[in-house]
Amino acid sequence: MSSTGYDWRTGLAHWTPRDGRARPELGDRVRVYRNLHRPGYSVQTRGPEGWRVAGYVDRGAIRLADARLVTRDYGRHRARMEGRKNVHAWIDGTICEGYAPPEARPTAYTIDEGWHYRDTYERAEQGPGLGCLALAEGTGWVRVWTW
Repeated sequence: MSSTGYDWRTGLAHWTPRDGRARPELGDRVRVYRNLHRPGYSVQTRGPEGWRVAGYVDRGAIRLADARLVTRDYGRHRARMEGRKNVHAWIDGTICEGYAPPEARPTAYTIDEGWHYRDTYERAEQGPGLGCLALAEGTGWVRVWTW
């Protein structure tokens, strides 16, 4: 890790731990989703109590291997019925090194379209076994590429 706190291998820049929890390392299985209340991503790790938020990434990228795009239909339905956001879609994968390859496609999630490719609006492959790069730009915008 550099003196600025940026881990160039995993892209966990501007990591903010939650309640003193440990920062995930290379090879750790994590769940990543867009935070509904602050810019960037929340990162969950699995502990003895189950999946819990370990911290937040407000700028930088997280590269995941063996990833899959997950949607919980009940949560999606509830968000539509109540007219309120809830976390019902996330990316599940293993933190790894590297950058997105040239064949990576911009991918997005919306409550109406589900996971889809941003360039064609075709339904995105859900995995498992995907490569994924999630980028938080620090302005509230988040981007995802899959391959």
